[in-house]
Amino acid sequence: MKPEQIEALLAAEESETLERKQSLDKDGLIKSMIAFANDMYGRGCGWVIVGQAPNKSLVGLQVGDDEAQRMISDLARNACTPAIPVSVECYQKEGKRLAVIEVRASPARPHFTGKAWVRMGSTTRQATDAEILLLRAVEENRKIAVLKRWLDEGKTTVVLWQMAAPGHDYARSPGVQQVQLLEVNENWVVLGVSGIKRAFPFDEFNVGWDPEANLPQIRYHGGR
Repeated sequence: MKPEQIEALLAAEESETLERKQSLDKDGLIKSMIAFANDMYGRGCGWVIVGQAPNKSLVGLQVGDDEAQRMISDLARNACTPAIPVSVECYQKEGKRLAVIEVRASPARPHFTGKAWVRMGSTTRQATDAEILLLRAVEENRKIAVLKRWLDEGKTTVVLWQMAAPGHDYARSPGVQQVQLLEVNENWVVLGVSGIKRAFPFDEFNVGWDPEANLPQIRYHGGR
């Protein structure tokens, strides 16, 4: 990484893609690497800065660069199942040594170390069984991947086009309304339609973008 990129990370707030660790705490590092590898689909990568406190003060590493890189790589390779490929760079600022870990979305997810971990806002928490199933389904189904990304990014207002069902009158104008994206699982999406929860099977709709409303779009082809 270029020095200016690292400086930007050191100055940034913790978020869904950035976490800080004061020390080379093994359990904490494993949880963070697994959470990022499991939950970065469609968002590039996550970063873990080691040697910097959550309040951005510099603490520094208590080991040399080679030992820090070896330890982090060993945890990612041998303490995570399946192994997680990571990139580790060491950096010095104000006499303090820091390690910056880059964790990309993993095609082998979900990863475990007894438990699966995901990101929720700026925190790491244990994944539910439903979330584990969803993580597996994301790799196999583009619609699930897109819908989950919308949820993760807070894009929960969706334009719903209710089209004529196959074999019906295609000249009829579609019903168009804004609805709320509430839930995604491996079988269907749940929308809030006029204050009522409705489940839509994946084979009955397509996903896209509504350029006029500048909002996510779902085109539903089931019966009305």
